[in-house]
Amino acid sequence: MRLIDADAYAAELWKMRQNYQMLDDTQTADKIMHGLYRAEQALKEAPTVDAVPVVHGEWVSEWGGWLGLTLTVKCSICGADALYRYDGDDADVDRVCSHYCPNCGCRMDGKEKTHE
Repeated sequence: MRLIDADAYAAELWKMRQNYQMLDDTQTADKIMHGLYRAEQALKEAPTVDAVPVVHGEWVSEWGGWLGLTLTVKCSICGADALYRYDGDDADVDRVCSHYCPNCGCRMDGKEKTHE
């Protein structure tokens, strides 16, 4: 599925209809304009979906705890702990952690580093 801006698409269809009004062959112009009108109506009647913007974050690892020997991995957006099992190598954080935060659902691809 691909989400589109239906209002912008309808505006483009409207522009096309305006351009075809100026054709010399009125019969052809009428047929084209009628087809564009039907496409515009179909677009208005098309089902809609609920969608939310994708939030991007990254896993942030830090040493802490008593004597600084505890590795914690947190979401850069909401600060929730990752479902991460420390295996002795903190360089593996991105490989071991989920691609999505289990708390806020943000995508962990590091494209945006927005902190709340």
